[in-house]
Amino acid sequence: MRYPSAAKRQRLKGEVRVRFTVARNGSVSGIRIVRSSGSSVLDQAALETVRRAAPFPRIPDEAGRSSWGFTVPLAFRR
Repeated sequence: MRYPSAAKRQRLKGEVRVRFTVARNGSVSGIRIVRSSGSSVLDQAALETVRRAAPFPRIPDEAGRSSWGFTVPLAFRR
């Protein structure tokens, strides 16, 4: 995860909760913030982190599902 340079200059820190769905082929969709850090700089960095992480590993057929939803905390601390 990249710590935004603007956030470094402003000494921002916080945690963002991001929700997204991974499809069977590993693509990601529905990326959204479910709890803001209070900083638009950190919130946007969290969304970009998920986008850069894609594609995710393919969901195995044995899992019996075509997509998987996740909500993850992304913490920015310096």
